[in-house]
Amino acid sequence: MKLLIETERATLHYLPNTNAILLTWLKVADADTYKHLFTQGLTHIRVNNANSWISDIRNEGVIGTDLSVWLKTEIIPKAIELGLKRIAIVMDPDVFKKFYVNNIKKDVTDGGIKFMEHFDSLEKAQKWIMEKDKALA
Repeated sequence: MKLLIETERATLHYLPNTNAILLTWLKVADADTYKHLFTQGLTHIRVNNANSWISDIRNEGVIGTDLSVWLKTEIIPKAIELGLKRIAIVMDPDVFKKFYVNNIKKDVTDGGIKFMEHFDSLEKAQKWIMEKDKALA
């Protein structure tokens, strides 16, 4: 695991074993940090030729509609253009997070992401990505 960015609220890593960018929220997200890390994530998708993204949102808090719309309309389409194929979300069973994830999932699977799922652990998310890589090979 290679540390790319570290802030008070979140970290961004590159995981070579799954060719994924990992965003881990340590504290509740604020708009500036949210936008900064996803924007920087695009750069690291390109630099590392990553085809998967993992977000650990267990400590992220509730994300407002404006930020989720920005993610769906600005970031995810650009990530797809850069070769992103899979998104794995690590989350706890929170009704607001399920709504947030399902709302994004509907749009991204229509927009080019072949696989998007949520998990209760990072290990399960990484295993799923490796299985999808084998299935596509």
